[in-house]
Amino acid sequence: MLLQINVIRTNIGEFLLPATGDVISQNFHLAGTWEPLTLAIVGILLPANGRHVVDVGANLGAFAIPIGK
Repeated sequence: MLLQINVIRTNIGEFLLPATGDVISQNFHLAGTWEPLTLAIVGILLPANGRHVVDVGANLGAFAIPIGK
């Protein structure tokens, strides 16, 4: 049996998420984001001057996609 994957479009990007999701996937389905406060803090601390960010343990791209934009 194949895992059902859904495309979730949010204001921070598009994500491919399993239909039978874990907590992070369920949050994306309901709220369209994961840890918005953390993303806001990163946005303040990360100036747009070419610094590098390593998203260690990236799962669904909840941080990598908005930081990359």
